[in-house]
Amino acid sequence: MSENTVKRSPVRVAVLLALHAVCGVIILYLLFKLVPEHEKIFKDFNMKLPDMTIMAINLSALFARYWFVLVPGMSAADIAIMVALNRTGRTGLMTAWGVLVWMVEMLLIGLIMMAVMVPMNDLIMRLSK
Repeated sequence: MSENTVKRSPVRVAVLLALHAVCGVIILYLLFKLVPEHEKIFKDFNMKLPDMTIMAINLSALFARYWFVLVPGMSAADIAIMVALNRTGRTGLMTAWGVLVWMVEMLLIGLIMMAVMVPMNDLIMRLSK
């Protein structure tokens, strides 16, 4: 093996894909369970919602309507990119892609949680007065 040959790293691919899967499951839980439950509560109290919450509700509805295309399509694209980068020996680029996707997933989790919890906090404050 020459000094310029780059080792492929299937373990790194597996770890990054596992992180993506865990974050993906959390996002799906938020979109399929948490957001619709809170949307019903907000409708029951006839609340005016912030734009961020409306966007989270719309995203939830979009995923609920087209989950059978979006979830496998996004998963397949992520796996294909990771495997292709690993096969070419570009493990640094593969790691950068994996970390970028993970960071976007974590940001999305935080934004969804904030979009739901801000109006819920407002509702709790109003009801406690």
